[in-house]
Amino acid sequence: VRRAESRISARLSDSTGRLFTLNLGSLLPRPAAGRPFQCDVAEAHLPPNWCTIAGSLDAIDFTGVNPILRLRLEFIGVGLPNVSGTRFSRTEPPFLDPGSVEIDRLEFVLESGESVVVEDFNADSTWMTVEPGLNQYGARLEPLLTPGEDGSESQDNGIAVMTWTAVVITQLRGVTVGSVNAPIPAIASTGFMERGGYEVGERITVEVLGNRVPVRLVGTADYFPTLDPEFSSFLVGDIRSTWLALNANQMRNAEQANEVWISTGTSAPSIVANELRRTSPVPPSVIAQDQLLSEAAVDPLISAGWRALLAIAFSTVLTASAVGFLVYSQVTFASRMTEYAVVRTLGLTTRQVLGLVTLELTLVLVPAVLVGGLLGMRMGATIIPFLVTSGEGVRVVPPVVLDVDWQSIGVLVGVIGAIFLAISIGLISSVRKISPPRVMRMGQN
Repeated sequence: VRRAESRISARLSDSTGRLFTLNLGSLLPRPAAGRPFQCDVAEAHLPPNWCTIAGSLDAIDFTGVNPILRLRLEFIGVGLPNVSGTRFSRTEPPFLDPGSVEIDRLEFVLESGESVVVEDFNADSTWMTVEPGLNQYGARLEPLLTPGEDGSESQDNGIAVMTWTAVVITQLRGVTVGSVNAPIPAIASTGFMERGGYEVGERITVEVLGNRVPVRLVGTADYFPTLDPEFSSFLVGDIRSTWLALNANQMRNAEQANEVWISTGTSAPSIVANELRRTSPVPPSVIAQDQLLSEAAVDPLISAGWRALLAIAFSTVLTASAVGFLVYSQVTFASRMTEYAVVRTLGLTTRQVLGLVTLELTLVLVPAVLVGGLLGMRMGATIIPFLVTSGEGVRVVPPVVLDVDWQSIGVLVGVIGAIFLAISIGLISSVRKISPPRVMRMGQN
């Protein structure tokens, strides 16, 4: 295992969650920082000597992206870098043999030379692996215990032993900060939950870009921007935790986001998109919001024409309904003139007769308005989704939501109320003109 080209590396994250590699040294052991850190390399058949290996923060592998302070230690591991940059077989790649290394403490050294201990690896250290077997990165960290004298309880030496399996080139085997392999909280699409038969609160393991990632389902969602749930399921998780799960054991080429949303502030999105295309060596695929809105915009003359036709249709239906209700009320009142004269003869006042007529019309009008409104809403919710499709004839996502314009409903109810009031005023005049003797004589004839 003590190969000169081996690496002991630390993975650091910046304030955005991106990961960077800091080379600490090799397993000879030999520090990457050089002086004042020196190690006496023992012969191959002898155990290595204790020494301090270190790396300078100035030597962080930026890979073209500058970290944004503050830096945070996320991962310690061992691996085999592709120093020569040569190609290797994907079926039989070079690898670092399984092995182990003892670690006494982690610390960082200030420019003044002062050392600050980060972790001293006692038995209760949060770095220790508590689950059985290896962690998701193929390694295990546990305290080094020595048996006590006379069969007494084992003693903790304040030293940790990191054990790993064979490591493929450019990858790392190691441990993250914190012993518990905490799953990433994620919101799942409804389709994902139904297809897998999962429930909220369940812990599962998903494969993301070839990496097994533990996930805890904390909720569900029907839709997410840029994703169509009819063709794909999705999980929404914390980007920092996801980056760590995907990239902690990568030496260089970390998995990055393949889609970025940019807030352009006061600048037009199309201007920013054109600038990105102009300045990028490989023109990216950029979608500008203002361009999409302009393409989807409807000619205002066409929109106004449709609105005018819709207004005319509504006005026609309302006028026809009002005329029909007026004719119904007048015909009903005229056909029952004799009945009204009889009840007037029996002693009912004009106001009481008018109350009877108004109650009858109300029992006809109110149920008609309520039933018609409910049926219209139900018909709209059923038919409109089949009418709303994209230019390619596929269902629009997100779906169209039927919205009730209560202000317009209020205006319509007000118009109907005004018509009812006008008819009632006309009926008041007709009721007052009823002459019981004349009506009774007309009935006899």
